[in-house]
Amino acid sequence: GYSRSELLEFRPTIYKNLVDSAQAVVSYMRKLGLDCAVMKNRALADKILEYDLRADLDGGKRLVGLNGSSEEGEDSDERALKGDGEMDSDVARAIWEVWKDPVIPQVMDEHSSEFYLMDSAS
Repeated sequence: GYSRSELLEFRPTIYKNLVDSAQAVVSYMRKLGLDCAVMKNRALADKILEYDLRADLDGGKRLVGLNGSSEEGEDSDERALKGDGEMDSDVARAIWEVWKDPVIPQVMDEHSSEFYLMDSAS
């Protein structure tokens, strides 16, 4: 098995995959002209789209490449974010609530082949 330290190293990747997937679903839902069926989830969907995970995870620290080299200013999914940052718990709750909205199964069942969503997200 993995040590606790090794498991914690996966956290930024897991957060990134979660946020990227949630943003993809909400973006495509909006592209289709659909919105959340539950009114309070509409504002939560906006919160998901506006969320910048890197700002939370970076925590003011430099971005460090997977090979250990500093890569400030370069925008690449091949980077890992070093730091003690956490994902915003309000955004995590927003993702949870929006995912339970009745419109999401419609988007996923009828349109999931029309946009990219990683296998582990569904």
